Amino acid sequence: MADVNELTGANKFVYAKAHGNATIAARVATRLYEDGNQPESGPYPLIVWSWISERDSEGLGECRLLANPVLQIKLITKGKPTADDNTVANTLDDVFQHISTEVFEGYVYTSRRRIPLRFPERSKNSSEVFFHLGGQYRMHIHPVS
Repeated sequence: MADVNELTGANKFVYAKAHGNATIAARVATRLYEDGNQPESGPYPLIVWSWISERDSEGLGECRLLANPVLQIKLITKGKPTADDNTVANTLDDVFQHISTEVFEGYVYTSRRRIPLRFPERSKNSSEVFFHLGGQYRMHIHPVS
């Protein structure tokens, strides 16, 4: 029986893809957080991701064929991004922009970038600036069977 919500497994997939890349892992180690669960203070850079809901693709009757969520994933830096930070952001894009039929824990994943992201955010409590570098990726997720 498939999960009612494919995003539970998709979080594991995103973590495995990002952490499994040597360039990303060398810069952020295990500082990869889903749904904005990163610590309020701590070492930077780090990677965060969340899901933007979308309608499922449906077949005839009550048949749900696949989920079509949008993944927003980004590297957050404290201060202006360094050359190493830009390399990680570009690698993150390479990892997620063209996933074609990858199987992970009983589900098939594909993705394609929809929107690149790059914007600054000033801290509410100080003069620090954080930069967000990443993108939004249309994912298609369905059970292997």
